[in-house]
Amino acid sequence: MYLRGDVILNDYVEPTRLLGVVIDITELKQAEQAYALSKRRFQALIEHAPDGIALLGLNGKLRQVTPSTESILGYTVEEAAEQDPALLTHPDDLPDLLGLLNDLIQNPDKVAIAQYRFRHKDGSWRWLESTVSNLIAEPSVEAIVFNYRDITERKQTEEKIGQQTERLSMLREIDRAMIDTFDVRISLNALLTRAKRILPVDAAVVWLLEPARLTLDYGAGIGFSTNAIQNASVRLGESLAGRVAVEQTLLQIPKLVSELDDFLKEEEFVSYYGAPLIVKGKVLGVLEVYSRTFIERNPDWLDFFSTLAGQAAIAIDDAQLFESLQRSKLELEHRVAERTTELNRTNAELEHANRAKDEFLANMSHELRTPLNSILGLAESLLEQRRDRLSELQQKSLQIIESSGQHLLGLINDILDLSKIDAGKFDIFPQVFEVDSVCRSSLTLVVSQAAKKSIHLQYEADGDVSRIHADPRRLKQILVNLLTNAVKFTPEGGQVSLQVHGDAERDCVQFSVVDTGIGIAPQDLKRLFQPFTQLDGALSRQQEGTGLGLVLVQRLTDLHGGSVQVESEPGLGSQFTINLPWGRETLLRQEIPEGDKTRTRAEPPKTPLTTDQSRGTVLLAEDNMANVLTVAEYLEGHGYEVRVAHDGLETIQMAESMNPDIILMDIYMPVMDGLESMRRLRADPRFVTTPIIALTALAMPGDRERCITAGANEYMSKPVSLKKLRDTINEMLGKE
Repeated sequence: MYLRGDVILNDYVEPTRLLGVVIDITELKQAEQAYALSKRRFQALIEHAPDGIALLGLNGKLRQVTPSTESILGYTVEEAAEQDPALLTHPDDLPDLLGLLNDLIQNPDKVAIAQYRFRHKDGSWRWLESTVSNLIAEPSVEAIVFNYRDITERKQTEEKIGQQTERLSMLREIDRAMIDTFDVRISLNALLTRAKRILPVDAAVVWLLEPARLTLDYGAGIGFSTNAIQNASVRLGESLAGRVAVEQTLLQIPKLVSELDDFLKEEEFVSYYGAPLIVKGKVLGVLEVYSRTFIERNPDWLDFFSTLAGQAAIAIDDAQLFESLQRSKLELEHRVAERTTELNRTNAELEHANRAKDEFLANMSHELRTPLNSILGLAESLLEQRRDRLSELQQKSLQIIESSGQHLLGLINDILDLSKIDAGKFDIFPQVFEVDSVCRSSLTLVVSQAAKKSIHLQYEADGDVSRIHADPRRLKQILVNLLTNAVKFTPEGGQVSLQVHGDAERDCVQFSVVDTGIGIAPQDLKRLFQPFTQLDGALSRQQEGTGLGLVLVQRLTDLHGGSVQVESEPGLGSQFTINLPWGRETLLRQEIPEGDKTRTRAEPPKTPLTTDQSRGTVLLAEDNMANVLTVAEYLEGHGYEVRVAHDGLETIQMAESMNPDIILMDIYMPVMDGLESMRRLRADPRFVTTPIIALTALAMPGDRERCITAGANEYMSKPVSLKKLRDTINEMLGKE
């Protein structure tokens, strides 16, 4: 407890007595101590604060600054008190700052934030950000308070970001200008116009390399006071531009003395920068910029200058490439025109050759058959021995003559048949006939050949297969060819069998010729159906033939809309299977049992399907008209709308125009095969999910895998069961 005592002398009291008054001042003392502590704390806070504080009198003089001023601006407290703030403020910022102070004097309650440059003790300019307000204790001590901090690094960063943003924007403008044209001079003028503004420089020029003459020729320029440079040309290694092109590096001469070319003497340039224009390691030219005043360039500027050089190089490269493409286009158009003329001439020659070939085949058929007819007729007549008896030797000779004549006739027939098929002039005539009759007749024709080698012939019929709708003559030709080959390539004492099997699910009949012959190596399977080809083997070298038998088998099977399958193993024999359409529904429509007779049933009239009745749109890619008619008629009868394409390219075009629900793709077609057509369709996003069923006539090993890999959802070999095909389509389209 603090007490204060006062002694009062009272004149009215006796002198020996004193009057005392005691007052408790504890609270006063505590308040004084608290004030002193607060003052010390505030003083410590001010002295150690990172920001500076300055009091500016209304007379424009500094009254007081905090110690942090020295770390911010380099001035001690004593030195700062001797400075005139107006003289230390950047001249460009002083007017705004004075205006702000005047506003604060007029509005004492206002607080403002100012950014300005202030001179450091070392002479450099520092950016300060100050919170400025009035401090009025009494009229005699009015002052302005500056609470300031150094923001130099922040301002430099902002300036750098702004500069980079401006440069990026400029690069985008240059890109757009270059994209709009492939004229190199227009592109370069656009680039130089923007480069002169953004760098900034007084003049800029692009030189283009002329490799043949080893010179740099004027390409484009801006900012020059004369036109002398426009007609200039410098040699590599000479002048500044020539040095840049040879050394392939940036050249900078901040202070030019006497290195300018003669055509630039009047320009009064004092600084120079040059950069090579390089694309993919190839020098295309040089970019140069000039200034008439000295300006120090920092690394950022040099980097941006190199970037502009890269843009100029790209513009030149694009323009040269476009020019080259234009020349190539004109050359190509000229070559195409020449080639078209040549092809037209060749086509005319081929057409003439085809006509000549047809005439030759017709003449040869007549000319060869006529003497053969006499040879075979006379041999047969003499062998009858009606007039004179023949010796055994004479009979054997005549038999050889007849056999050779028949063999020659068979070769002639094979060649003529194959030529007709290739020319598209070979027709088949399907009809209903007994399968057993054709099979037994075919076996009869090879009995003698088999007997000579003690080969056992076997026939396995299928009781369910009685009739088929096909060309009986061509089926017999197919079977005889296969049986003859089987006997030919089967060693003595072997076995050859003809097997018939009906596949009701696929609606096809399979005719298989199985032998115990020498077999075929896997690598030779694909060569089987090439014209005039015979495989090397122990027995094949000893056999006659043109190599046309299997080719005819395949072509005749194709004409029926069927397929051929081969299974073979060297040393164990082979099995050739012909799949022909059974056509059971066709048989039922065309024939109605009536006692022991049959009569033809008239086909009911077709009722066109409306769009509402259609179960879906089918695109059928097939070049064989017999197959087209069979499949299209069947599917249309079951509610589908069928459109037909005759080759792979037409399939793609029709798919794009009609967007089918499903595609039936034959594999072997002209112009473009089915595999390539499927690949291109699958590459189009519109047909990624469109169901595709691959159809193929030659069911060789690996065909299924190739079709699936090319993009097919399903694979079916010919002859196709129409019912199974319909069921597969319904399943893929989600139909009942």
